[in-house]
Amino acid sequence: MRYCSTKQSISSGGVEFPQSAGESVALPNACSDTITSLAVSADGAFLAYGSADGTVTVYDMEDGKMLKRFPIKKGRAMALQFAKDRARLLVGQTIFKGDSAAKKDGNVVRVYDVSSAEPVADIARHDGGIAAIELSPAGDQLLTTGFDNAARIWDLQTGTEVRSIPLASRGLGVSWAGDGSRIAITSFGSNDSMLQVFDPKSGRELMSVSAPWDCSALRFSADGNVFAGGRMINGNTGATLWTCEPPPVFAAVMDIKNQLVVVCHGWDTKLGVVSYDVFSGQVVSHWANPPISGRAITLTPDRRFIVTGDVNGEVRVWRRE
Repeated sequence: MRYCSTKQSISSGGVEFPQSAGESVALPNACSDTITSLAVSADGAFLAYGSADGTVTVYDMEDGKMLKRFPIKKGRAMALQFAKDRARLLVGQTIFKGDSAAKKDGNVVRVYDVSSAEPVADIARHDGGIAAIELSPAGDQLLTTGFDNAARIWDLQTGTEVRSIPLASRGLGVSWAGDGSRIAITSFGSNDSMLQVFDPKSGRELMSVSAPWDCSALRFSADGNVFAGGRMINGNTGATLWTCEPPPVFAAVMDIKNQLVVVCHGWDTKLGVVSYDVFSGQVVSHWANPPISGRAITLTPDRRFIVTGDVNGEVRVWRRE
């Protein structure tokens, strides 16, 4: 994977990425509101981020320049993921303004052509909006949840619904196990959150646990346990194995190869970006210069860089090693 030349600089339009572990650089052309979602293409060439200001931005990570910025009409991109071919970007949209017809039309996972920034298809829908999306490990199905108390699995090729899973309250997060054999879903009600694990083929519930904490940050570990909102949960029993201190954790990404979970702690800007050992919960690295209040996080495929998005509309690239 080739990142932009270190001879380039922000002033010339290209970003010079950091060379030492723990260093970071903010991408130019910051958004005017909170970064709600981040995604990197499978080959690491493109970065996309959504903002509460109603825009989606696509960055070329090879030359360090912004390629596109386009609006989500009357709404926000709450979740993003590139298709396997990087030519298409899946955008989980939630429409906050407009009449019922506008919301029905816009509360979808909309597929955009990356080169033109034009929509080409709709492949999923939730009344009230999309909260989270994730492609299956094989790349042929899409798992979604939203504000209509349901999670759904969709055939990516045809756009047809494969399975609907009712939830007790509105959906927050979704995650596929690495082998595709299980899915995890979190939901949030008036009293507390719920973490549930299902068999995606039958829809049978395999595990559930009440979760009195924010658990929108949701990821499977390689050994089948589930990181949910700052706690590592046994994927079979629901027992808490360890807890990040202090909570809450607003965003997390799993580094399967190095057996780490990398998180943004959220409100406490001094905590910044923290990497935890998935087995022990011990802190492996901690970067908080500059301090950030992160709301989204992702990892480049080669694991050299972490990308964070914060409440001020800033996207920052951090060097890991």
